[in-house]
Amino acid sequence: MGKGSGNYYKADTIPVNGKEISLEDLTTAMLEEVRKLYGVDLTTDSKLQEGLSLHLRGLLQRLRDRTQVDNVYLEELRWRFPLIYDMGVTASRKLHEILGIQLDPNEIGFLALHLGAAYTIHRKPSKYRAVVVFPSDQALATVVIEKIRRQFQDRMDVVAVLDAYEKKRVEDLNPDLILTTLPLDHGLNVPTVQLSVFYSQENESQIFQQLNRLDKNRQKDIFQHRIRELIKPEYFLETLDASDSEDVIRKMCQPLVKAGCIPPEYADAVLEREGYAPTSFAAGFALPHALNVTIRESAISVAHLDHPLQWGDHSVDFVLLLAIREEDRELLGIFFDWWIQIISDPLRFGLLKEKNGYAAFVQAILEEK
Repeated sequence: MGKGSGNYYKADTIPVNGKEISLEDLTTAMLEEVRKLYGVDLTTDSKLQEGLSLHLRGLLQRLRDRTQVDNVYLEELRWRFPLIYDMGVTASRKLHEILGIQLDPNEIGFLALHLGAAYTIHRKPSKYRAVVVFPSDQALATVVIEKIRRQFQDRMDVVAVLDAYEKKRVEDLNPDLILTTLPLDHGLNVPTVQLSVFYSQENESQIFQQLNRLDKNRQKDIFQHRIRELIKPEYFLETLDASDSEDVIRKMCQPLVKAGCIPPEYADAVLEREGYAPTSFAAGFALPHALNVTIRESAISVAHLDHPLQWGDHSVDFVLLLAIREEDRELLGIFFDWWIQIISDPLRFGLLKEKNGYAAFVQAILEEK
């Protein structure tokens, strides 16, 4: 843009509807809203603040010029990272509240990209505990173990390095994972990865895959523990007759209101959220939910529609309405991770969509035989 463009991008304000708006105040307000709803504090991330300020300057310029930009990552964001996309919706909602500007799904997706990049850096799940059994040369062991520590420091702590396997000592360390250069038949309920003495790329991949399996099992255990509390028989509508998506939402909220889980105005809040970006997907389902509404008890309402309905850009015949209270907001991320696994498995997803009653539905969720 030329030598003068640096000052343009460093300026802290931008004119909107005849007023000078502070970009710093605007981004802070958006990030504070994300913090309140999702418990993710990105307000001190100066790089995110700078990136969002720069993006908002260009975004507001596009709106003034009536220029539309396609977001090639939009569908992947909505499909694979629904929680992050919802953070983008929350940020856009705050923008609408402050400036009276409502963004289209493409622009919401751009905000979500900024937030998602920062979220993946700041997210700090509890690390797994690993024990390494490496009876070979000490100098070689040190090199290998330091490499493993560097590569997986965000996900795993090496809590002990043993030169021989001692069952009692390993049990006392209570590891989530055992890494060893020797074949072990230890009889413990702890996953084990056998490494090459020189630590190959294949070993790196094996550890990565095992950590992913541990993540999946951890989320599965947490969610399965709660699923019967969240989806009760009275929240399960095997056949729902509705005229449109609004009718679906209002009818699905009724049993939750009756049970005292949500306030009567929750349906209106869900519809407001739908107004920013529909929660329907090409696979024929929708995940409606509200933003910033006090929920008394977390619950999920499930409905099989008696005929498909147009919902945003997609035809929908299966709906899960989410009502997750602030104290359980971590559960929202676990739910979305779990849901992505389900919809990525056509056979399992097909079982969920079959109208076989509440018991069969829960069995399909829990992968019970």
